[in-house]
Amino acid sequence: MTRSPINQRMSELAVRAANKAGFPPSNVECHPDGRIILCFAETKVSTEEVLDLELEQWKRKNAPN
Repeated sequence: MTRSPINQRMSELAVRAANKAGFPPSNVECHPDGRIILCFAETKVSTEEVLDLELEQWKRKNAPN
């Protein structure tokens, strides 16, 4: 089975779809056989950052007017 050559529009559509789904790719690989591979980096959030964010959200929600 022969695949059609990759053009820029195909890779843009793949990236847009991933972004719309909430998964922005960190890298895009285009192979000569027609495959487009989207790579996603693993991001790690420290516990302290999450707790600080939750505290700020709680303060905003419960602050006296």
